[in-house]
Amino acid sequence: MAPGSTLATGGADSIGSQALRAKSARIRAEQDRQLLQNRINRLIIEEEKAAKRIAETRRRAKEIHDLKRRNEANQAARQDAGAWMSSEQHLQRQLLDQARKERTASLDASKSALQHMRKEEVSVLRQMRRENEEAVIAQRNMEHARCVARKEIVKQQQAAASERKSKERETALAKLKDERRQAQHILAEDANVSIRHYQDLAAEEQRLLASLDACQKQQQQAYVQLEGVVARPSTAS
Repeated sequence: MAPGSTLATGGADSIGSQALRAKSARIRAEQDRQLLQNRINRLIIEEEKAAKRIAETRRRAKEIHDLKRRNEANQAARQDAGAWMSSEQHLQRQLLDQARKERTASLDASKSALQHMRKEEVSVLRQMRRENEEAVIAQRNMEHARCVARKEIVKQQQAAASERKSKERETALAKLKDERRQAQHILAEDANVSIRHYQDLAAEEQRLLASLDACQKQQQQAYVQLEGVVARPSTAS
């Protein structure tokens, strides 16, 4: 595998892990919000219950007040009613305080979770941006290296082609020289053959001329003999 592909794979894994952490943070924040919503719902229910108990308390207080008005002499009833109202009011105040504290704590926890989630998202986005920039730089470097390698390959191919053409030219010149030498050798052989043939013809001509001269001489001698025979007187006459 090429180094650029390895770097791209490592960057993809890191981005995937960062995205997974961001997703987990969102899920946790969502769960915290859900828990907060559940607590708020329970607090609302408790508030409704407290409101009902307050209404019941007021109703009971009215009844007690009416009872007190009807029977002011019943001191024990007044004391019981006062004690009950005091304890009930104290209990209601405690419940309301607890509900307020839980609501405040839930809101603070939700705000903290949201802030933490935003910080993690910002961190993840920055990390992804850095990794993307590094991946772009690595890709550019890899493309530059590829261009340099391609240029080097082209130069090598051009040099090889030039060398091959030079060798082919040298081979063609050597072949042409061999062909010329062979042609010259053939011409020289043909010239030698022609010269020998001419010499043979010249020798044959000289032989024929000599033979012709000999024939002419023999013919002249024959003519002379013939003339001598013709000119000699005959013995019979």
